[in-house]
Amino acid sequence: MYMGENKTVIPRYMDTFEKINNCFLYFEKVVLTFCTIALVIAIFIQVVCRYILLISTPWAEELARYLFVWMAYLGGGYALHTGGQIEIDIAPTIIRSLKGISTAAKDRVILLLKTAGMVITVVFLLGFCRVFGDYVLFIAGGSQTSQTMHIPMWIVYFPVLIGSFITVWHGAYRILCNIRQISVNAN
Repeated sequence: MYMGENKTVIPRYMDTFEKINNCFLYFEKVVLTFCTIALVIAIFIQVVCRYILLISTPWAEELARYLFVWMAYLGGGYALHTGGQIEIDIAPTIIRSLKGISTAAKDRVILLLKTAGMVITVVFLLGFCRVFGDYVLFIAGGSQTSQTMHIPMWIVYFPVLIGSFITVWHGAYRILCNIRQISVNAN
């Protein structure tokens, strides 16, 4: 056990979870940076070829499409961890506006609602990973390739599965942090 920022005793397993979580965050930052650079280059090539050289480059359009999908799924986990995902905060706003209830009680109810929402998200994503994982295995067993770049389609779909698994990890980590009432480091 060690002492956290707010001087509460935090179990050592949370330190391990945090280290693994930080490794995933680093992986996501590196991959998202690479995908962003590759996406910009592919779109630049597409624009130059189409409007200046007047030639078609269908591979650049296809690559840009796949990179965008990869960024969306790999970035989803990062957004979940940092709190950058879109959320509807009607319930917390209503709870905060209630009179006659202590702020600590309001904060506990809001934390419970956020934890319940995170549990629902993680359960949904686990089901998605199961179904989509079977689909990727099915695709990997075949010989289907992308139309212009001739990349095996399982490679095109695999980052969706990886991103979903990483999002499950970030969600589980946030659930544990909420249960232990530890603030999440949003690197």
